Amino acid sequence: MAGAFGAAGTAGALAGLSAGSTEGTAEPAQPDSPQETAPPLAPAQEVRAFQLAPPDPEQRYVQVVPGGNGIIYAVQANGALVWLRHLGWQDGSPAWANGGEPRIIDEDWLRFRWALGGRDGRLYGVTGDGEVTWFRYRLSDPDTGAGDWAARSSSVIKTRLGHYDHVFGGPDGVIYGLRHDDWKLYWHRYLADDGTTGPSAWAGFGLRSHIGSAGTAQPFVDPEGFIYERHHSMLSRRKYIGSDGDPKAWADDGKAGQVTASWEDLRLIVAMGGGVFYTVGNARRSEPIRAQELIWHKQTSPTPNVSAVSYLGGGTRQVASGFTVEPLAALQGYAAALSVRPGEKLQLAVSTGHREYTVTMLRLAAENGSNEVVASAAGVAGKLQTLANGYRSAGCGWLADTTVQIGARWPSGLYAAKLEAEGGRRFDIPFVVPPKKPAAKVAFLWPSYTYLAYNDWGGHSQYTPGLNGRTRTFSLHRPSIFHNADVAPDFKLGGDLLLLRWLASKQIPVDCYQDGDLHAGNSWLSQYRALVLGVHPEYWSERMYDHLAAYLAGGGRLIYLGGNGIYERVQTSPDGTALTFRKPNGQRDVYRSFGRSEAQLLGVSYHDPAFGTRASYAVKRDHPLLAGTGLKVGSVFGEHGALGAASGWEVDRRGMPGSAGEEHVIAEGQNPRGGAEMVFRPGPNGGWVFSAGSVTFVGALTKDAAISRLVRNVFDLATAG
Repeated sequence: MAGAFGAAGTAGALAGLSAGSTEGTAEPAQPDSPQETAPPLAPAQEVRAFQLAPPDPEQRYVQVVPGGNGIIYAVQANGALVWLRHLGWQDGSPAWANGGEPRIIDEDWLRFRWALGGRDGRLYGVTGDGEVTWFRYRLSDPDTGAGDWAARSSSVIKTRLGHYDHVFGGPDGVIYGLRHDDWKLYWHRYLADDGTTGPSAWAGFGLRSHIGSAGTAQPFVDPEGFIYERHHSMLSRRKYIGSDGDPKAWADDGKAGQVTASWEDLRLIVAMGGGVFYTVGNARRSEPIRAQELIWHKQTSPTPNVSAVSYLGGGTRQVASGFTVEPLAALQGYAAALSVRPGEKLQLAVSTGHREYTVTMLRLAAENGSNEVVASAAGVAGKLQTLANGYRSAGCGWLADTTVQIGARWPSGLYAAKLEAEGGRRFDIPFVVPPKKPAAKVAFLWPSYTYLAYNDWGGHSQYTPGLNGRTRTFSLHRPSIFHNADVAPDFKLGGDLLLLRWLASKQIPVDCYQDGDLHAGNSWLSQYRALVLGVHPEYWSERMYDHLAAYLAGGGRLIYLGGNGIYERVQTSPDGTALTFRKPNGQRDVYRSFGRSEAQLLGVSYHDPAFGTRASYAVKRDHPLLAGTGLKVGSVFGEHGALGAASGWEVDRRGMPGSAGEEHVIAEGQNPRGGAEMVFRPGPNGGWVFSAGSVTFVGALTKDAAISRLVRNVFDLATAG
């Protein structure tokens, strides 16, 4: 496959991928070093002048952490570590040290996946594979930020901390690690505090301690050691007070106290301690541009308790501007096209503060259900690319100078270009490879338009509050928040991959397309016996609607294993690279509002009263599709799944004009306000529609034998004859 990549700075021909390391199941961490004594003291390190590419003012910071007493450390997208100090941190006055200018105190901090801040200049950098580096910035002039680095700063104090999805902490040497697969929270504490290493430098000889669980993906701490978690609009705090990893050593038995005020739709929250918080909004609500205002909040508490805390609002005001935050700006990109056929070229636009990165081409959910490496290239030269004006609707305008030659024999499927850089940072760019000509009997339609609707990269999406009374246009030429092909099951990429992996495990081949392919035409669709929709195919263009209607009228078969499908209309730009959502008055442009309910195609339609609920199904009538499942009338199934019970979150049932008849209902979700109705409706010319009617349904394919067999029966019927 030599020559599959072309990019400035690409080193050599394609390299094969070696087997990745695996994490052990034992609790003890690996030993770090045989060294037990401190090395000779090194001299303090002066802070030198730096020559760095300027950060993009639209996406300046990738991470921000508190240092106590109004000090903020931030990592810029160009890798610079900067120091800021809010002199008015206790009263909210907009006074800043160094005239408000960030002071660069170090570079190359993108080599760390996480930056952790503590008091008195203590900082930790942690890589994705668990290497921990210790720093201490010694401040000599608090009015300007001048200082130097303590001896042994930049020393590696631990390797293989653990394979975590999120690392946070810093105060008092405490470092927390969180895994998203089981939500277990682990505690580590660095005792030496001088850059030395070895088991005796860590509490418990460097062994990690499981101290409980987290309820959210990205908890954070303040300099006083309180752990904060945001649940939608609510912010809670609790405190671990143990010194030895005792899982019971939580203040107030681990009960969380609530911080008053609304904390929703925020891009950043920094807790400075003493009731002081800084926030940056997710977007400017009245304008289609990124928020940049740093807002100071003061909450006061009459009691020192953790769970009994009753914060009282002590003030909120803007204290700075130019504080744009984009956590993905360290490494991100997008594809020039979401469909690239065998033999064609995929163009990638990548922006990164890393000097170089690796591109690995993955075929997702290949024959064995795992991700298959089909090509790779290391040493691709990285560069930061600034955002063009109007990037939300017109695209980022980045140079797409990394080119991938799609192999002439690459099978059709969902693929991803995996970008990786130093420190464990990763960004995946999914796309589809449709076949040159149909090879399977069934086609799968990847719901790319729905992904765009929910993609709030840059702070805006179809769902952003405040952009009232207007349409909303978003470009596909922007990075996406759905950028991890190894994501846990969810209602977007993770759910669609669950379905594709199940199909692979059952040896049911499918050819893959994306929404833009169906919008462009349906000549390809007529060559398939069945079309499978994704988990959440909510947004469709009217041309897509028409093309599917024609396919069904001609005897096509539709397998709808998701929920909330074909609910809202979108308009596409002439070149297909942007979508416009909503009516000119800003109202939702739902199909049922102009006589084209989704029920006319699916047999069922979205049922809002059941939103957020989950339940099992119960069989309502016997049906040939139940053969071999062991189910009969009254049987309950789908109680468990990777996304919860099988009838859930967003469900569809009959009710709109064009709905299936009562005689077509096989099973019904037992949700308290009406569950999904599973229907099989015959259509013209031997065609039919099978609808599961639930966003969570595919999560049960590998958890419920009856559902797996039922869906297998659906595919067998679709491909027969």
